[in-house]
Amino acid sequence: MSNPSHLIAAPTSAGRWRRALSAAAIGGLTILAGCDSVGAVSGGAADSTAGLINDGTVQTRIVEGTQTVPGNFICSQSASGDAPTVVVGTNGLVGGLLTDLLNSLGLGVVTSLVNSVSNPPFAVDGNLDNFAGVTLTAGLLGPVITSVDTTVVLPTRSTMQPGKYAVFAVSFPSTLVNLSVFNRITVSTYLENVLQETQTLNQTGLGLLGVGVGPSSAFIGVRTTRPFNSATLSVVPGVLTANVINAVRIHDFCIDGRFVGG
Repeated sequence: MSNPSHLIAAPTSAGRWRRALSAAAIGGLTILAGCDSVGAVSGGAADSTAGLINDGTVQTRIVEGTQTVPGNFICSQSASGDAPTVVVGTNGLVGGLLTDLLNSLGLGVVTSLVNSVSNPPFAVDGNLDNFAGVTLTAGLLGPVITSVDTTVVLPTRSTMQPGKYAVFAVSFPSTLVNLSVFNRITVSTYLENVLQETQTLNQTGLGLLGVGVGPSSAFIGVRTTRPFNSATLSVVPGVLTANVINAVRIHDFCIDGRFVGG
């Protein structure tokens, strides 16, 4: 995004997150995520009660081109080691197109949108026991704002090459018992804000992952055939009159891993 005005959260020297809303036109929510040097993955133990288990038992939907990759995914590398940022947006837009849309909306609407994702740094902190929560808010989503998008943006120097992964580790709460909450969930990759690859899960696809029948988790995304330096998880609601807190919990964004049981 070029010269956006945004709600920023940056780590202070004490490790806390400092938040400031610019007085200029709003252009999305950008978070400077914490990182380590190699993108190591922590958490995800089999006895974890709060996180996403990372032992090959979690349902997986990862595609390569038009084909589904068989087996269950184990995340071995988070994007956290590449000093990513996290941007909250909508409508599958990135870069200047997103900025233009948000600049046309009122401050209250944009604030509601950016508040739809809680704890954004946890979406790419390398710890599967943490999560960023995507909330679907009645009255916010509709003809103008059609989705809540969480985009992980890598520095240009960290462009991922074909064969790497763009995979979101997500879970769904036990209170989510109706698939109609979702219309679809889409994972898309971009290179310098140009769409590269995409995968969409409609209600049927989400149902096959166990969504809507109690607590569930999944790895969803792409084994890439094109380079990318950002990726978006876009959640489009199926019901516009319901408030669903933490409808999707994003535990991390994985750029490498392996499959078992394929």
